[in-house]
Amino acid sequence: MMMARSSPPHWTDRIAEPGVALSFPPATASHPERDIRLVEDRDRADAAALFDASDWAALGDRYDLIAERAWKAGCRAETLRLLLAARTAARLAGDTGAVLERTRFLAERHRLSTSFLAAQSWNRAQLRTPLTSGSAVYHVTAWRALAELCEPSGAYDSAVVLSDRALAVADDFAGAPGVARARAQALLQRGNTERLRGDIEAAYAFLRDARAQAGELPAEDASPHLRGLIARVHARTDIIVGHYDSALAMYLEAEECFRESGSSVNVRVVRLARVAALRTLRRFPEALLLCRELLRECAEPGRERMRGQVLLEQAEVSEAMGDGAGADEALEQARRHHDGARTLEAARWHRHMGRRLIMSDGDMGRAAAHLTASLGIAVRDDGPDLTRTWLTLHDLLRLRGDAALGEDLALLVSRTALAGADLQRDRLTLPENRWALQEQREEVYAGALMVHGTARRHEDVARIIELGRSDVLDHVLENPPADAHQPLATLPMTLPGGDPGRAGEVFRTARAVRAALAGAGEEGPPLGPGAPALPGRLPSGAGTDALAEAVVLVHVGKGADGWWSSVASRVRHGAWHSSRQSAPAALDGLLDTLAAGEPLPEYGVSDHTWELLGRFLLPHDTAWSGTADRPLALLLSPDLRLWQLPYGALRRDGVCLLDVAEVTLTPSLRTHGLLGRAGGGTGGAPGADAAPAVSVLDPRLSGHAEEAAALAGWPGSHVELAALDPAEDLTSAALLYLSGLGEAAGETRLGPLRITLGLLASLRLPRLLVLNGCWTGTAASRYGRDPLSLAVGGLLGRAQAVVAGVGHINSWSSAQVGAGLLASVARGGTPGAALRQAQRELRDAYPELGPYDWAGMCLIGRGEEPLFRADGY
Repeated sequence: MMMARSSPPHWTDRIAEPGVALSFPPATASHPERDIRLVEDRDRADAAALFDASDWAALGDRYDLIAERAWKAGCRAETLRLLLAARTAARLAGDTGAVLERTRFLAERHRLSTSFLAAQSWNRAQLRTPLTSGSAVYHVTAWRALAELCEPSGAYDSAVVLSDRALAVADDFAGAPGVARARAQALLQRGNTERLRGDIEAAYAFLRDARAQAGELPAEDASPHLRGLIARVHARTDIIVGHYDSALAMYLEAEECFRESGSSVNVRVVRLARVAALRTLRRFPEALLLCRELLRECAEPGRERMRGQVLLEQAEVSEAMGDGAGADEALEQARRHHDGARTLEAARWHRHMGRRLIMSDGDMGRAAAHLTASLGIAVRDDGPDLTRTWLTLHDLLRLRGDAALGEDLALLVSRTALAGADLQRDRLTLPENRWALQEQREEVYAGALMVHGTARRHEDVARIIELGRSDVLDHVLENPPADAHQPLATLPMTLPGGDPGRAGEVFRTARAVRAALAGAGEEGPPLGPGAPALPGRLPSGAGTDALAEAVVLVHVGKGADGWWSSVASRVRHGAWHSSRQSAPAALDGLLDTLAAGEPLPEYGVSDHTWELLGRFLLPHDTAWSGTADRPLALLLSPDLRLWQLPYGALRRDGVCLLDVAEVTLTPSLRTHGLLGRAGGGTGGAPGADAAPAVSVLDPRLSGHAEEAAALAGWPGSHVELAALDPAEDLTSAALLYLSGLGEAAGETRLGPLRITLGLLASLRLPRLLVLNGCWTGTAASRYGRDPLSLAVGGLLGRAQAVVAGVGHINSWSSAQVGAGLLASVARGGTPGAALRQAQRELRDAYPELGPYDWAGMCLIGRGEEPLFRADGY
């Protein structure tokens, strides 16, 4: 017997459902006819007896039981016929509740069979029932299911409206049977919709509410299946942001819940999704083993689609491992599942085929065709996908030879990819999410630098380097939080309302690019008013002139050919200049160490290495144009991975940077401008004898006596504090001097008082802060994050200039630098000049010292203006 036929009549046709269109999808599995006939022979007699006895309730229950067996056996058409018959039996029995329950099942089974119009019809049928406390749960379920049906077509705004209808009914009938559970499902649905349309933090908020609602359900409504669904959507959201450890934990939780509920299909779905989390965590053997297990399971009939998905995951794992042959083999096996289709899985397959051809120096024309096909699916009108759009655009930039994009089209494609990637980051308000997303998108930012640099768009290069450098720090400087003790990573940013048209601009431009690529040599759309704006911003020319005599922005990255740097510089009243350099092989190991956040040795880095670093990171004459007598005021914004370098020790042609420049570090140009705005002018600067020096020193450190003597000789008074109290106002002090041992890069703790970034941020600090300890000025080396360190805490506490340690510094030598710094500042010297003078004097007096001894202290913030008048000393 066939699964769906019109002759002879189906055995349930004795009770037909009038007036309702029913969709019968083709069977997805082949079953022996003998087995189906045995089920029918056994059940037909029982059903006939119940029919003859008019026992409609029992007949409906029998149909339900057989329908569930048929569904699990993969007989979808048979299942739908049985459910339809069961619903009619419930109507004949006058059981409204059973009618609604079977209507709900019909809607759900049609949705899972991809018969979406029929599913909508059955959900609408539920809503035609008068809304009462007894039917409320079905109304909530139907509205939620209609919202879910909007997702395949990308009608996310409509899905939001429908989910809100579900939640409104749930709130109106909060105490009705089953409504609490249905409300949890509606919250979950709303969270999933927000994830799909890119509002990640709204998605997290709804997921938290759904989990809380599920946790409050009574025992009869609590379900491991619901908990599994919540964990699965949470994991998918984590993957988008880049929280891979959390995603893996959520997938494992979901798998356990689905096993408990007996949902074998969802167990397989979650296990498949877990491959991506394992891959991104570089747990390749586990990922490959899971792929092999899933492929064996997918050999069963009816699981062809999942097999195609598993092969795509396996190809990604192989590619990440560097196994090109394995990736090619998996993609070729996946061809029959995806070639010619218009699904998102097909877009993914085309993209990976194109990437593999590019990476293996294959046929670039075929690679371009695959990427164009992928882009066409990603930007389709009935549900464009932002992530796949910018990913594919970025891949198009890697085409070479005759297939390479022309300069104008490459600029447009690069700008559009960058705008799409940054649009997703810009929708996030929690720092941890913003940082994770930018780290995940690093390849796109790097590609944009290369394309704009090649096109000699120097100012655009500077703008891209500046993008996201310290947005959280800058936001806090502009908008001080009410709770100064809240960690920066959990402090929501109050962002201006986003431009709702930005995503539309990305899709419109991407469609134009796709049309140009498919047009066999047609000119691409030019850069112009219709193209997405380059994200980020730079200070104006006048604003940049006010920052320093010269500014330098440094970005580094690592590609297949090793490390590279992109550097943008500008002299006062000049134009931006940029260049891209490949690192000499001799620097690869050192740069790997820096990027991993591991300390460089205090000694043993040769002068030749410092020379190589100087030429690699500061290649332009701009940074070296000063002299010993007239040093250049240089403002340097380093890559986050390079904050533990003693920049004064970098060399070119045997000349140390310290000898020709007063170097000031800044997290970003915007940070520097905000500090200047907060600091005001210096015309009213007091004499040094009018303000006390305040200190908290660690007496256990070598060099403590020199620091104590210098502070005791301060022209004004010297106040030693036993503790730092946020209630105390230190703004009237000349400076705050702290010494101690730091622990590591990032948010370290300093000295016996265990001084933290958060504590410094909560204080009202004087204009000069000295943090004489290891790591106090060094950020943790993770791309995309703000360069958080104790020095950043000082900036948040409104210090204008922070002198801090980079990497391991020697306590005796840094104490000599600190003492010299104090003497020069008291005489009216600027912090920048005072630090440079003290470091040069120490180096010249003790030539046996290493660079971290004499150049291990850096100036962060604004050190170009004197804090005190010279008189009175």
